[in-house]
Amino acid sequence: MTRQMTPRSFEQWSPWAVVLSVVLPYGWYVVTVTSGEASGAGGEVTYRQPMAVMVVAMVVLLAATHAVLAATSPRQVGRRRKDDMRHARQGRSAAAFVLAGGAVTTVAMAMAHADPAWIGNVALAGLVVSEVTAQAVRIVQDRRASSAPGTVREDGTAPASLPASGRSA
Repeated sequence: MTRQMTPRSFEQWSPWAVVLSVVLPYGWYVVTVTSGEASGAGGEVTYRQPMAVMVVAMVVLLAATHAVLAATSPRQVGRRRKDDMRHARQGRSAAAFVLAGGAVTTVAMAMAHADPAWIGNVALAGLVVSEVTAQAVRIVQDRRASSAPGTVREDGTAPASLPASGRSA
C-alpha cells in the first residue's frame, strides 16, 4: 500500500524550514568550536567569530528558506488556519519551559563564576533547543490534526489512514 503525498502549505513547511535553519548552523558551530578549528593564540579557543558567523547563517537560512516556500506557494502565504495558530501557540508554550530551564542554568553558572564562554554557549544551546522544541510541537500537532477522524484536507480528500466511510467527497 503506497501513501499518497498531498501538497503541503506554507504553514506546514515553515516549522521544517526553521528547524533546518537553526540546527545546521548550530551544528557547524559546535563542530568548529569542539574540533579546535576556532583556536586563537596560545591554543585558546575563540568563540566570538564562529558564533557571529552562526547567527548570520541562521538569519540568512531562515530568510532564504521562507523566500523559497513563499515563491513555491504564493497563494498560501499569510493564510493561517485556526489550527496553525493553535499549534504555534502550543509550540511557544513548550519552548518557554525549555528556555526558562536554559535561563536558570545560565544564571546559576554566572553566580558560580563560570567561564563567560561557557555561560554564552549554554545560553545559545537553550535558545536553539527551545526553538527546535517549539517547531517539533507544531509539526507533531499538525500531523495529529491532519490524521484525526473527520479531517478533510484543503483539496477535499481525507487522510489515507481514515476508513472509507469516514472520507468526505
